[in-house]
Amino acid sequence: MAKQLSAVSIKMLDGTTYYVPMTEFNSGGVPEKADSVIGNYIHGSRGPMLKVNTAADFTGSELFVNPKLIVTMTPTFS
Repeated sequence: MAKQLSAVSIKMLDGTTYYVPMTEFNSGGVPEKADSVIGNYIHGSRGPMLKVNTAADFTGSELFVNPKLIVTMTPTFS
């Protein structure tokens, strides 16, 4: 059984960690790989800004970040 993506966190150049909503990884009902989605944001082919949340449970502030400042991406699978 294939593992399913359950969460994605990103760490920014300044050390701040944000959490990417799972809706970013499901385009038109088709699940996408986390590295492809984030990579496309970094290259600018997906959009200029990435919507994130400050809390892992998505109860924090929602904001947009510049994807070119992402240092690491950590996918979590269930």
